[in-house]
Amino acid sequence: MNTVETPPSYPRPRRYPRLELAAFVDVRRGDGTFVVQLPVRNISRGGVLVGDAGEDLTVFSLGETLAVTIVDKSGDLDRGAAVDARVVRHDGGGMALSWDHSDGGVTAVGAFLDRFYSKR
Repeated sequence: MNTVETPPSYPRPRRYPRLELAAFVDVRRGDGTFVVQLPVRNISRGGVLVGDAGEDLTVFSLGETLAVTIVDKSGDLDRGAAVDARVVRHDGGGMALSWDHSDGGVTAVGAFLDRFYSKR
């Protein structure tokens, strides 16, 4: 008699809470070439979901590393957070990027979010 049961599959809990804010992401290829500016749909200390803004985001391969700068709606690049992000998902209207593998990325975006929310 088989007494081992496979546990039910539950979605993995989020490591960091998702926040909605008016911001955008500048995306650059690994060689530094500017590619596109995309609106933030939601963000956390470990990743961001961006809207497609009418762009075909499938040109970015799953697993590809991109240089991104997250900037609030004022466009102040000096106060933005620059991180290397990995493409982890495409959905119908955007793309998910993650940097939760990088302590430096998590720290940089955390500081950006702290500054953003302290301005409110």
